[in-house]
Order: sequence, then C-alpha cells, then structure tokens
Amino acid sequence: MQKLKTIIIIHLLLFSCTLALSQTKNVDRRALLENKLIAAVTDYTTGEIAAATKAFTAIVTEDPSMDAAWYYLSQCQFSNRLIAKARESLANAVRLAPDNYWYRDRQALMELYLGNNNEAISLYEQMRKDFPSQPEILYTLANAYMRSGRLDEAVAVMDDIDREFGRSEGVARTRYELLMNLDRAEDALETLRQYNDQFASPDILSMMAEHYGMLGNDTLSVACYKEAISLQGDFLPALIGLAETYRNFGRDDEFFALSGELVSGEALQPEARRMFLKDLSENQTYYVRRNLPRVDSLMVKAVEAAPADSAIARTAGFYFARSGNMDKSAEIFHSIAEAYPQDSLAARTDIEVLIVQEKWKEASAAAADAFRRMPDKHFFLEMKNYADYKIKDYDALIANAEIMLSSPDVADRVSAYSSIGDIYHEKGDDKKAFAAYEKALKLDPGYVPVLNNYAYYLSVKGKNLKKAYTMSKKTVEAEPDNATYLDTFAWILHLQSKDFEAKPHLKHAMLYGGKDSAVILDHYAEVLYALGEYEMARLYWDQAKAKNDGEIPDLEERVAARLAAAGL
Repeated sequence: MQKLKTIIIIHLLLFSCTLALSQTKNVDRRALLENKLIAAVTDYTTGEIAAATKAFTAIVTEDPSMDAAWYYLSQCQFSNRLIAKARESLANAVRLAPDNYWYRDRQALMELYLGNNNEAISLYEQMRKDFPSQPEILYTLANAYMRSGRLDEAVAVMDDIDREFGRSEGVARTRYELLMNLDRAEDALETLRQYNDQFASPDILSMMAEHYGMLGNDTLSVACYKEAISLQGDFLPALIGLAETYRNFGRDDEFFALSGELVSGEALQPEARRMFLKDLSENQTYYVRRNLPRVDSLMVKAVEAAPADSAIARTAGFYFARSGNMDKSAEIFHSIAEAYPQDSLAARTDIEVLIVQEKWKEASAAAADAFRRMPDKHFFLEMKNYADYKIKDYDALIANAEIMLSSPDVADRVSAYSSIGDIYHEKGDDKKAFAAYEKALKLDPGYVPVLNNYAYYLSVKGKNLKKAYTMSKKTVEAEPDNATYLDTFAWILHLQSKDFEAKPHLKHAMLYGGKDSAVILDHYAEVLYALGEYEMARLYWDQAKAKNDGEIPDLEERVAARLAAAGL
C-alpha cells in the first residue's frame, strides 16, 4: 500500500512538471510573437511596408488570435491597394477586440474613404451606441450623412452634438451651411443668432453680416460687421466685409474713408493690404472708373504709408499703368528700382515702363545701369539693344553685342555675332556683316537665323547664289512652315531662274503669315510674273502695295512698268 502511494505521488509530480513546462513554453511563445509584432510595427511606421506585411502575415498564421497583428496587416494591405484583403483583416481585428475604439473607427473610416457611405454610416451609428462619450463619432457621422446627401439627418446629429457636448463655433458654422443647402435660410440665420447671443463670436457675426448683405439689408450687415470689429479690431473678414458692403451698396464716402484707414493703418497685415488693393484695382474695374480720382488717392496713400513695401508699390504702379497715368506709374516703378538696386524685377519693370512710354534714351541708360549692377542678367543687355535699335544707335548695338562675346555660353556668342552681322548690314557694311555671320556659323553651323539672313543678303547682292542656296535650303528643312525662310529660299530659286520650283514655296508661305508681308507678296508676284501668270501677279502686287509702308521704295514704279510691259 505504501508503495502504491509512492508511485501515485511520483506520477502526480511528473504531471505537474510537464504541465508547468508546457505553460512556460506557451508564455515564451507568446512573448516571442509580441516581440516580432513590435519589430513589425517599427517596420510599418518607418515605411518598410513589404517587410512589415511579411512579418504580420507570419504572426497571424502562427497565432490568429493576435488582433493587433490583424489590424496592422490591414493597414499594410490598404497601402498596397489590396482593398478586399485589408477589409477582411480589419474585420478580424474588430471581431477579436470589439471594444477597441480605434479598430472600429479605422473600419468605418476605410468605408468612408472607399465611398461606401451607407456602410460607414451603419458602422458609425453602432459605434455611437457603443462609445457614447466620443464626440468625434458624431462629427464623422454628420460628415458621412452630408456626403450621402442625407442633410436632414446631418442637421439632427448637429443638434445632438449641441445637446450632449455643448455649443461650438464649428458646429454652428456647419449647421448654418447645411440649413442653407436645405433652403432653410431663416433657420440657418437663427442658428447664428442663437450662438452669437450666447458667445459673441467675430466669425459668426461676420457670417450674419454676409447673410444680411445677401438679403439686401445693408444696415444690419454693417451693424454686425462693426460689432465683430468691436470684439476683435484686426479681424480681417469683418474689416474686408465691411468695406465690401459699403462698396456694394454705393456708400462710397464710407468705403473710401474705411479703405484709407485700412491701407495706411495697422489694422491689416501687409499681405492683406496688398490683396485688398490688388482686388480693388484688378477686379472692380467699373467701380474704379466711376471713382478714378479717389482710387488714385487711395493708391498714393498706400504707397506713402508703406514706402518699403515693394509689393504694394508694384500694385499701385500697375494700377496707374492700366488707368493710363504712365507718368505716375513710371515714377513709382523708378522709386522701387532706386530703393532696391539689386532687385532685377524692380529694374526690369522700371525699364519696361520707359519702353512703353517710348522713352528710348532713358530706357537705354536705365538698362545699361542695371546691367552694370547685375552683369549676370543678360536680359538687361537685350532691353538696351531694343532701345538702342529704336534710336538707331548702331554703334551702341555693336558694343552691346561685343560684351556678349565674353560669355562662356556658346549660344550667347552665336547670338552676339548674329546681332553684329545684322547691325553692320544696316550700316551698309556687308563685308563686316558677312565676316560676323561666318564666325557665328563656325560656332553653330545650323543656326537658322544667321543662315537665313546671310543667304538673303547674298541674294540681294546677287553674289554667290550657290552658297546662298545651300544655306537657305537648311533653314526650310529645319522650319518648313516659316514664311520668312520660305521666302528667302524661293527668292534665291527665282534669281537662279527656277521659278517653277520657287512658286510652291511662296504659295506655302502665304498659308503661314506671308500675306502680312509686303516683301513676300512682292516676291510672289515677281515669280508669278516670270511664269507668265500676269493677272495673278497683279492681284498679289495690289496686296503688296496695300501693305507697303515704305519698306519697298520702288514698288509702285516697278509694278507699273511690269504691267505695262505685259500689256495690262
């Protein structure tokens, strides 16, 4: 008997040890999976989605009861646009931990994101019952109702929010917009009134003011805006809204009195002042024309109040340019350029205004000064070229181009030689012109502007037509729809007595702007005349004479002689 007891005790001890060992193994296994989960979450949060997906999949395969692994696996799958799998994994997480608010919220948000508004609404409605202390649920539920067009239900949720969690400005704004969309304007306005009676909000007062303005009641609109400003003196929507109300209802004296304070005082931040002036000067053209002297005065006041604000000065400068007061515009832009000598935009605008005024010498001098200060801005030299060309200062143009020859950019040097060639041609020195063209083509053999001009000037001189033909052919191959290049090539063919070949090129040029050029029309007529098509030639000569502004001095006499010789 004693021996039997001993055997039983030994068996019980062995069983206990086995059970303890099994439990220890389970604990170790769970701890190992939790460590793997932590590592996988780290991968997920650092953007290693592929590695995280693999790890979470392994975890739920080994232990399907780990809700957190299912949750993060769904996020990985959603990132990879595996929507069906993401929804299934998230449903597993929710099934395992139905009291987890974040799982449930993510599940509803996923449906909302996918456009499944009704499914999202059902989930949020259930969450509302399960988590009654979470106000975020009501806000999101109201949004889901709105997205589904169920506006009445959205309004009802807003009412519940007010009752359960107290009034808030955001809810009042949203409720107002919902009621307006339901054509319940009076109820919408009452929402704002009730909130303001309790809390007095500048934002809500401004919404009330805008509403009264839409109803045509400027008295109440102004009163609400003024009350908002009394609560917060720098509240931008109320300040701008009050000014707009004065303007919209023709209360001009009050509008300009307030506008003067806004642009010269400290009520508006600089950016707001600039936007106010920009809107007035660019978008209210009829109002500006009706009140031109007062708007002029407002712009001057704004510039004087902020002399260091170049953006306000630019707004005023462009305003005066649009209204035709170029002298005042030039004065403002010149002052900006002087105040900011390293501001390339300020200098450029100053020069552009001088060009618009056709003050060529002043523009040339200003461009030269700007280029001296900012030698890396080659567009100043181009602006000087334009002004110098207008006053026919060819020596200055050549000097400008020679400056460009020091540029490390091959394109700049090619352009410079091209300009030098064109200028020497204007001066009547074709030897130097052709030498400059040769240098340009040595740097860039395919530069079509030089190829065209060089070929044309050779043809005019009647020299080396074979070379002219080769260069011109390259231009029409490069730009087959360029009327100028087509004309040059056709004219060279004509000079080579190849009028049948020349005609289609000139005909093509007519389709791409050739009809606007007296020279091209004249050339076409000459080719047609050479082909014996006298009536057609006369037709194009008539068009050429109508376009000619002295560019072809002998046109009338030459045409008359041609037609007489043809018996016309």
